[in-house]
Amino acid sequence: MNKKEEQEVRRKLKILAHAEEGNNVSRTYRYWGNPWILFTVGLAETVALAKSAVPSSRKINGKTLSGDVSLSAENVGVYPKSGGVVNGNVDATGYISGKGVYEASSIRVYSSINKPPTGELGAY
Repeated sequence: MNKKEEQEVRRKLKILAHAEEGNNVSRTYRYWGNPWILFTVGLAETVALAKSAVPSSRKINGKTLSGDVSLSAENVGVYPKSGGVVNGNVDATGYISGKGVYEASSIRVYSSINKPPTGELGAY
């Protein structure tokens, strides 16, 4: 290694030591095309910004974000994958099987407000 290369290595190591001294370890950068000169910067700043990113007083579906949040199917208005009871009107032209949802032209679901056409009942 010649003197110029040695000076460059010393300069890079000084920058690396400065980054480590500040405990800046959140983002890793590769500098000067040398894969062995890696250092990270910005941890202290990133942590400070993250602390105020979402206020802990904010709520989602009535749950505060001051701690861990667990949402169930009921919390977000869906049915659990194990099934559920449908209360209300349904208009469907298919069926659900263990592996997917299928369309079937011969299947119709009707309700008191979604009545079948007279011809489909055999009434004339």
